[in-house]
Amino acid sequence: MEKTFIETGTQRQRTQPDAVTRLGQEGLAATRQIIKSLDEIVWAINPVNDTAQSLVEYFFEYAQKLLERAGIRCRLKVNELLVDGNLGTEDRHEVFHAFKEALNNVIRHSGATEVQVSMSATEAELHIRVADNGQGFVAPAGDGSRDGLTGMRDRLQRLGGRCEINGTSGSGTAVTFIIPLQPKTKTQP
Repeated sequence: MEKTFIETGTQRQRTQPDAVTRLGQEGLAATRQIIKSLDEIVWAINPVNDTAQSLVEYFFEYAQKLLERAGIRCRLKVNELLVDGNLGTEDRHEVFHAFKEALNNVIRHSGATEVQVSMSATEAELHIRVADNGQGFVAPAGDGSRDGLTGMRDRLQRLGGRCEINGTSGSGTAVTFIIPLQPKTKTQP
């Protein structure tokens, strides 16, 4: 009987470090997620980032990191020099969440091996396009029946912009955000 107790105790000692390691890894992952969320909040509320150029730089870096972790090649393209239009704090926040949703949809649903993120601007609008080479998707008629698609459209509509989704089964999908820009005033940096 005593021998069984010793074996059980040894078994317990072996599993406890594994549990501690697992809990430590979970805690580290949660901490990284909190830091990432705080970074997003700080970026969104910092008025220095009110420019279209700042948005492009942040979005490109975010897309590269996220897609690299998912094993998807990311190509970045700025189609034209960006004008000095502004996006306020709330606008950046809304656009960023729609952008994240578009990238997460690629990762979860497309089966893509490559994504092209392109951005361009006119005097009045910023255009952000996320196009993949995945299995394609045909957007439902109307406002969309899926929460993510509806959420992207709603976010852009609140800004006076729009979200266009174009896809063909077997030929990839392109999501384009058209966001109105506010002219930069002389007192702004």
